[in-house]
Amino acid sequence: MGKHYQLIRLAGLATHLLALAIFSNYSLAAVFTLDFEQGDLRGWQQTGNAFHFQPVLDDNPTARGRGQPSRHQGRYWIGTYEKYQGRDQKPGAIQGDEPTGTLTSANFKIPGGSLNFLIGGGGHYQTRVELLIIDPIEGAIRVLYATGHNHETMQRTRWDLSKYAGKTGRIRIVDEAAGSWGHINADDFRFSAPLELARKPPLIIVPKILDIQNRPPITSSDFVTVPRVLDHKLDDAINILRNRDLLPGSIDKRQDKQPANTVLFQNPAPGMEVKPESRIDLVIAIPKRVSVPGLIGRTILQARDVLKEFDLALGKIGQQATESELPGHIVRQRPEEGRMAIVGAEVDVAVAVQPPVAVPRLIEKQKDQAEEILAEHRLRLGSVRSNISDEEPGTIVDQTPEPGSQVRAGSSVHIVVARPEMVEVPPLVGLPRDEAAGRIQASRLRLGHVAERPSSKPNNTVIRQEPTTDTPIPVGSLINLVVSHPQLVHVPDLIGRPVDDASGLLEQAQLALGEIERVASEQAEGRILSQEPGPGAEAPVNTRVDVTVAILAPIVVPSLIGLTEEQAMHVLKEHKLLLGQHREQQSSEEQGTVIAQTPAPGIQVAQYAQVDLTIATARNNLLPVIAASALVLLVSASAYATVRFRGKRKSAAKLRAEVRLKPTADPGKSHVDPANGLDKGMDIRLRPVSDVGRQAVRTDTKIIEEDTEHD
Repeated sequence: MGKHYQLIRLAGLATHLLALAIFSNYSLAAVFTLDFEQGDLRGWQQTGNAFHFQPVLDDNPTARGRGQPSRHQGRYWIGTYEKYQGRDQKPGAIQGDEPTGTLTSANFKIPGGSLNFLIGGGGHYQTRVELLIIDPIEGAIRVLYATGHNHETMQRTRWDLSKYAGKTGRIRIVDEAAGSWGHINADDFRFSAPLELARKPPLIIVPKILDIQNRPPITSSDFVTVPRVLDHKLDDAINILRNRDLLPGSIDKRQDKQPANTVLFQNPAPGMEVKPESRIDLVIAIPKRVSVPGLIGRTILQARDVLKEFDLALGKIGQQATESELPGHIVRQRPEEGRMAIVGAEVDVAVAVQPPVAVPRLIEKQKDQAEEILAEHRLRLGSVRSNISDEEPGTIVDQTPEPGSQVRAGSSVHIVVARPEMVEVPPLVGLPRDEAAGRIQASRLRLGHVAERPSSKPNNTVIRQEPTTDTPIPVGSLINLVVSHPQLVHVPDLIGRPVDDASGLLEQAQLALGEIERVASEQAEGRILSQEPGPGAEAPVNTRVDVTVAILAPIVVPSLIGLTEEQAMHVLKEHKLLLGQHREQQSSEEQGTVIAQTPAPGIQVAQYAQVDLTIATARNNLLPVIAASALVLLVSASAYATVRFRGKRKSAAKLRAEVRLKPTADPGKSHVDPANGLDKGMDIRLRPVSDVGRQAVRTDTKIIEEDTEHD
């Protein structure tokens, strides 16, 4: 049992030693640089070839004439386009956009607060800085990322880490692009809260393996955890170690930008398990010193660039009046050239300025004179404002600084010049001249030159104004007008032309057709007999020309009754009439003579109207026979009607029969002799009608009611 127990203890001891070795390696890898100022990529793991020549030294984009300074922090930074580390490369050397790869930091515990850093380069997703969360199941999960903006100059970006606080994370710089702007710039990662490296659970370590059989089992209570003293002052760090039963070990010094006596490095690393009273080696910062360069004779811009190369900064900028040095150039510096100064220290300078000069009096002078006067006093004209004033426009009424003030040469003198009260020009176009003049006076302006111009507008109408409407001008300014006067044109000759052509001819002459009077005339109907204004007269544009137009005189239709057709045609021709329809009608009048006419004699008609004639023809002798036959038929029809209604006791009724007869010659009288006689109580009445080509005889039969006893 004892032997097995010892074997188990030996196996456990070996396991703890292996864990110690692994943990030690892990902890060292977990120390990674945040600003790359050591000139290497300590604590970062790279893939691909994009980061082979990183970090970059100084402002390499400016060295290669890019015109876009990197604006990095310190001296070293990440820029995958660049290839300059101050070794065998030349300033301005590049590796281009083709290399790709990633640069990943060691794991760390994400603190609360925020992370801010500088970023530039490509503005697409393939060139980015990202924050990864390490999940035990899902692995690395990207939760935040930022890209450049297609510019070499880096800008600061801030991430809020509060929602990820306490989780294990890592930073990864990615360059996955090989085309245009296929590179990434990054520098100066800053956490607002202390950063703790991610560590594994405490390990139980047996410091020695001798005398295992005679020692009790080793437990975690025999060790203490190394506290984090990085970024602490040395005195504070020693107190922290002693409070944990630890002792300071060797203390090395290294020039650094951190404040003096700040702990830069500790070994063992924070989180390690060590025996009480173990010694912790420390590396503390001491100020880095450089020789101050000479700035005398340089401009402020040149001085900033020189100081930046020496990790120094420009401090206060003063002035020193002198006429022996060029204004704007440095004539004094502190610390002086060659003195040693801490990195980051400020160098104060004074630049040459001209001795002060007295400001001349400009009031009551004209603005044009001010520039010349100021130039003589080594001053220049500043802003020029204006105020409403009764002084002549352009006269200086105030100045700043006041006359006699002492200012340095080259200073600006601001002036105020007089300007009159302004009013807007009223709209005048289209108004009569007198009304326009009234509006000008009401606007506190004056009527200027008035010109005339031919126009189609009514006489003395304003057709143009200067200045134009709504233009602000000084009170009392002149307004020039152009008014219309009639534009005369020649009236065309319309006499003898058809009235339908008059409108077109007048429109071509810029005239219009006026009233049209129609009078009877021997001229062709529709022809123009006269005009007003007359042909060739001068008249204003758009004048209306009145015309008199011929119409045919009315003709009184003569009587043609009794004339032969030939005679009638002759009479119609004399009266400027035409023969219309010609028809014949049987008549007792002389054959071939006119027995009727339409229109009737005495009616007024237009010239060349048509007159219809009716000509007499010989009568037909069969007409009496036809008339007699018609009467016989009529009587027979009446008798039939009487027999049909006999024996009925009714009121008397009327019966009308109509017989249509073929027209025949009418001898003038007719005789009816019915063959069967007339029934008792039947009357026959005849009514003459006009002969229009057919004859009708109408009879009215009166039926008298009788008693049946008489039948």
